[in-house]
Amino acid sequence: MNENIYSQHQLSMWKDCPKRYYFQYIKNINWLEPLSESNIIGNNLHNLMYYYLNDHKIDHLLKDADPKIIELWQTCLNLEMLSKQPLATEYKFLTRLADTNYWLQGRVDAFFYDKAKNKYIIADWKTGKSLPKNLDNNFQCLFYLYSMHKSQKYLNLSFAEEDLEFQFIKISDNTEIKSLSFSKEQSVEYEQTMLNVINNIVNTYDFVRNPGQKCKSCKFEAICG
Repeated sequence: MNENIYSQHQLSMWKDCPKRYYFQYIKNINWLEPLSESNIIGNNLHNLMYYYLNDHKIDHLLKDADPKIIELWQTCLNLEMLSKQPLATEYKFLTRLADTNYWLQGRVDAFFYDKAKNKYIIADWKTGKSLPKNLDNNFQCLFYLYSMHKSQKYLNLSFAEEDLEFQFIKISDNTEIKSLSFSKEQSVEYEQTMLNVINNIVNTYDFVRNPGQKCKSCKFEAICG
């Protein structure tokens, strides 16, 4: 792991439990885990969306697909977001955090431009999970809004913080959409928040366990003392 590059998953894991972060990112303890049915459906829908937005034929992919995937794909086709201009799909970014030697990396499901509202929209497809109740304090939104604003030059774009928006789009029988706008003040706040988290990681030598409900589903529970 490059010690100067951080993902949203890394920073979120640190905030949840430094000991879990230690096992995964310091000791590099990893093992394969079986994919759940919801994971498989989610991966298939993400792939279909990628091909569709890039004007690839997908009929052959749907021909023998699981009925549930076909049903959800029909829901996808009714999304208002698909009427907007797609600027990037499965976009990988690597952008500098402020004037530091730290870098943020990640991947957004899709990035759109809404001409009518003059808004650039980060779209995050969700299948099977309930959406966060309060996006104002959601670290994933925080991370991607800041990172995509900083990454605009790599996309040959130019837009202000106020022109950027994040949307969680839950694809299900009852489609749900939650959005969070951005501002220059939030950018400064988010930048400091992420810098504080990274500085805590860099300056910590005793990775303490943070016991709680998430311990039950933690893959490191058996070796965590």
